[in-house]
Amino acid sequence: MSPQVKIQKEDILEASLSILRKDGFDALNARSIAKEMQCSTKPIFRYYESMNALKEDLSSYVDNYFSQYLLNYPYIYENPLINVGLAYVDFASKEANVFRFIYLSGYLSYATFIDFVFNSQAKNFFANLLQQVDRQLSFEEIKKLYLQLLIYAHGLATLVSSNKMKFEQETLARLFVNAYIALKDNISNLQVDVI
Repeated sequence: MSPQVKIQKEDILEASLSILRKDGFDALNARSIAKEMQCSTKPIFRYYESMNALKEDLSSYVDNYFSQYLLNYPYIYENPLINVGLAYVDFASKEANVFRFIYLSGYLSYATFIDFVFNSQAKNFFANLLQQVDRQLSFEEIKKLYLQLLIYAHGLATLVSSNKMKFEQETLARLFVNAYIALKDNISNLQVDVI
């Protein structure tokens, strides 16, 4: 009878996420994962033929982690777009290494920016929230607003994750309100042909 496998794939991914959160992408290797799990590297390579294969699997795991963070973020403002923007920037602040893995490592890749935005498990959630913002807007207009505000949020989140700037939540909320108003007032001129 062969020995029971005690370490599962989920354990490897959790240990990898833990290292990523604490020490960043560069610290992620078979030895550091094994050390985190208090085992040899053998269980890792039982599931993964290479570290690149593990990192690709981790990218899906992290994408789900990020989606769950956004979905579970406490929404305190009436306008859902402000809440989504705040959640996005808050994630970058609290999970800077994970944010950088998602956006700077190259392991999460999509054919286009639009595929990236609407690939997330949260896309229907966001579409419903956005329709609550302004029922007089069409879905295409809502999509334009969402994409533009996401680009804006991404810029702020990148600054925050790299410790270039820090914002109070009230300041961020005002920034998103101002951006939303400016974009909404100019909705007919918004172009979202992002590839």
